[in-house]
Order: sequence, then C-alpha cells, then structure tokens
Amino acid sequence: MFEYIYEFAKKNDCEFISLIADTDNVIAQSFYESLGYIKEVGYVKLINKKKW
Repeated sequence: MFEYIYEFAKKNDCEFISLIADTDNVIAQSFYESLGYIKEVGYVKLINKKKW
C-alpha cells in the first residue's frame, strides 16, 4: 500500500507524503522510518528532494 501511495504521489506531482502516528505508537514510528520517512511534527517523505 505504501508503494502505491508513493507512486501515485509521484505521478500526480505531489511535493510530499505526510503520515501521522500517536506519540506513544513507537511501532508505527519505527515502521515509517524504515520506509524512509523523516519525523518532523508527523512523518514526511519528500517526492522530489531537488525542490526542497
């Protein structure tokens, strides 16, 4: 599912994907990080890093 979301976002010229996990949901946070998401306020994965 996450790969589909990523490919959909790329095809539609999205700037980033944003995910939210509760502060105590360490399993979800670790999973997002393992997929390359960066923790800010939530988790964000940049689609086109050159624009940022």
